[in-house]
Amino acid sequence: MITPADELALIGAQRQESVVLGRKFKFRTLNSDEESMAENAAAVFNGSTKIRILRIEKLARAIESIEGQPFALDELDKTKGMTLLNKARESVYKWQPPVVDRIYEEYEKLEKMRDNAVLELEKNGKSPATSTTAGK
Repeated sequence: MITPADELALIGAQRQESVVLGRKFKFRTLNSDEESMAENAAAVFNGSTKIRILRIEKLARAIESIEGQPFALDELDKTKGMTLLNKARESVYKWQPPVVDRIYEEYEKLEKMRDNAVLELEKNGKSPATSTTAGK
């Protein structure tokens, strides 16, 4: 049984596949903890560097797969002794800045979908549980 607190974690959560630069990406929106961790990683920087680092940190967490290959999972890669999140971060840091910018633009669309879903929910006054069980 899902608790009201657990239900809040699901409100607005989004996943989407998008083709960017000829490759199929699977994105998911970040939760508050993940957003905070990305912001903390960028906090020591200023100006455009801070924006770039924040984008990299968010993408490292938000991209689930590229062309069906797992990308950012917080699991240990036993061959290198590092989390797959660290591997994802290393990959994104190697991408050219315009590539990061273009992929981030696509991710921002998903963030807007999340925000709109929450606003729509508030407007309609229905929780996900209420809306899915209403017809039963």
